[in-house]
Formats: sequence, C-alpha cells, structure tokens
Amino acid sequence: MQKIRNYIQEITKSRFVKNLGITFFENITIKIFGFFITLILVRNLGPEHYGIYSFILVNVIVLSTLIDFGMENTAIRFSNKDKSTQNSIFGLYFLTKLAVLLICVFILIFWGKNILVGLHKPELIKYLPFFILGFLGESLFFVNDTYLQSVQQFKLRAIINITRYITLFSFVVFLVLNKLLFLKYVAFVFIIPVIFILFFIPRYLIFIKSFFKQKLSKNLFGEILKYEKWMIALAVVGAALSRVDIYMLSFLVNYAQLGIYSAAYNLISIVAFIPYSLGKVMFPKMSETPLKEVFGLTLRITKPILLMSVLLLLFIPIFHFIVPISFGHKYDGSIIIAQILLIATLISFVFLPVETSIYVIGKPKYVLLCRQIQLIILIVLNILTIPRFGMIWGAVNLVIARFVHGMILLYIFYREKEAYE
Repeated sequence: MQKIRNYIQEITKSRFVKNLGITFFENITIKIFGFFITLILVRNLGPEHYGIYSFILVNVIVLSTLIDFGMENTAIRFSNKDKSTQNSIFGLYFLTKLAVLLICVFILIFWGKNILVGLHKPELIKYLPFFILGFLGESLFFVNDTYLQSVQQFKLRAIINITRYITLFSFVVFLVLNKLLFLKYVAFVFIIPVIFILFFIPRYLIFIKSFFKQKLSKNLFGEILKYEKWMIALAVVGAALSRVDIYMLSFLVNYAQLGIYSAAYNLISIVAFIPYSLGKVMFPKMSETPLKEVFGLTLRITKPILLMSVLLLLFIPIFHFIVPISFGHKYDGSIIIAQILLIATLISFVFLPVETSIYVIGKPKYVLLCRQIQLIILIVLNILTIPRFGMIWGAVNLVIARFVHGMILLYIFYREKEAYE
C-alpha cells in the first residue's frame, strides 16, 4: 500500500503530469466553449451558411498551418536541446514567418478576388477582408502558442487560450441577444485573434533583438536547415491532411452538405482534444529525453492511450442522442459521419506517441513518407467514392488512410528501435 502511495506522490510531483493536467483542463474548457459556439452557429445559420463559414475557417487554418512550414516543430526541438539559444531560434522563426506572411497577405489583397473567381467561389469575395485578418491573426498567434509550449509555460498558455475562447463565445452570444446572428456579422470572429497578438509584441521584439545580438553558430544553423528541409515538406502535406476531407467536399458537394459534415467534424472535438493535448506536452518532454530511452518511453505512453481509446469507443452510440438534441433533425446526417470520424480520431491517438518518437530521434523524413502515402490514399479514394456514394465516404476514407499511415509508422518505429539496441 505504501508503494502505491509513493508512486502516486511521485506522479503528482512530475512536471510532465502537471503540464498534461493543465493542458487537459485548457482543452476541456476550450472545447466546452467551442461546442456551445458551434451549437449556436449551427442552429441559427443553417446548413448552407454554416457550410460557408466552415469553408472560410478551414482555409484560414490550412493556410496558417501551411506557411508555418513545420517551424513550430523545429523551434521546439532545437530550443529545448540548448536553452541558451532559445530566444535566438525563436527570432529566426518569427522573422521567417513574418516575411512569408507579409508576402501572402500582399497576394491576397491584390489577387484574392481573382483567386476566388478561379476557384468558382465568387460568393466569398465579400468575406475576403475577414479571411485576410483571420489568416494574419492565426498565423502570428501560432508563434505565441509555440513559444509558451517550448518553455513549458502551460499555465500562461492555458489562460491566454481560454480567454480567447471566452471572448469568441461572448461575441457570439452578443449577436444572439441583439438578433444579429447573420453570417455577415459572424465573420467578425476572424478579427479576434488579431487583438490577442497585440499583447505579444514585446516578446516579438525580444526574439528579434536576440537573433541579431546572439547570432546562431554556423553548425547549429546548418543543423536547423537540415532538419527544417524535411519539416517544410511535412508542413505542406500536414496542412493538406488536416482538412483535406472538408476541403474536397467543398468542391464535390453543396454548402448545405458541407455544413452537415462540418457539424459532425466539430462535434468530434469533444474527443479530439485528447490527442492534441497529449501531443503538446509529449513533444517537449521527449525532446529532453536521451535517444536510447525514447523508445521505452513511447511504449509506456502508448499502453494507457490504447486503453483510453477503447473506452472512448463507447461514445459511438451516444451520437444518436447528441446530434438531434444539439443541432436539430436537419443535421441527422451528421450522426453516422460523427461515429466514423471518432474512429479516425482514435486511430491517430493510438499512433501519436510512435509518430512523436520518430520526430525526436531526428527522422522526420519517415513521417513525411507516411503522410504522403496517407494524403494520396485520401485524395484518390475521395475522388472515386464521394461523387458516387456521398459525403459519408469522406469520413470512411479518413479511417482507411489513417490506419495505413499508423501501421507504416509502427513498422518504422520497431525497425529504428532494433537499430538503437
């Protein structure tokens, strides 16, 4: 009995466990607010307008992730290996991202209308200013989030992110109370991230000052570039994978069907925050772990994740009750999609420690290969199945592609484990 008590005390004192607890609390709180925001928008906008809103949101997220070029991963990995270079590395990260961001904003301002017409989406032209501001805000907010994750200031990170979602929720409630919940006013939510990045400007200045004052050594800079060349390719594939089902559906089905699928996608966020939270805490922790110990740590983490995933499958029958009560019967098509997307989410959850370990041992090229295969499978299957069998196959194909991706990762993991042993 005393051994159990000692074990519990040891766990509770662990920095990893504390950070994980904070991150879980943060994401549970965010998902609660996010769920109610989705609930209000879904019920009031209707499938078609909610589909348009989802399409704009998806493109903001995808483009923001894309122009990060995987620098988040690189910054965390190298700044945790040598804490003295942390601000300099983030200076390099910030300046590179800012340069790319300004180029993208310039293109969107002067050629954004032409791009939307070329994509046969002229109805979105009036929302272009909101898209640009949302893209700008999300992109820079990503730098803030990454820095706080790297220095493991998860409490401050939680406060900022929760406050952001409370602000979003308050704005949506304001629209409801004033009977202004129309898409043209809802679009103003994309401006909110811009407000939050203003508070981080002093930190940006510290990054820039450190970068020019404490220059990175040629060897370290070379290592960063060598690692980053794989992360750039991974970022492109990762951005595509993050929302490829919804993005392809936007061209293969109408906005109403896209709204139904998006409602199911957002409903899954009740569960999806778990792998997200774990990944945010696990990567900096693994980056500090000696390489020979990474494989053992990965297996230890995977066992409870596997058990948790089995338990989370119990949510599958519950969607029959959640969807009609939450969204109304016009979204009944979301039920089966949510059930399938839950399985896809849990597959990614189970293989998350394996994928993280491959990053940590410095082999991102293998993750890139696996994600490329996953993306090709998704695109091919979506083109072959969605027009013929309907939007439900966007979810089915996601399950197939993620399972194949995970099994290849597992094979690579054990091959690398044998090599280190």
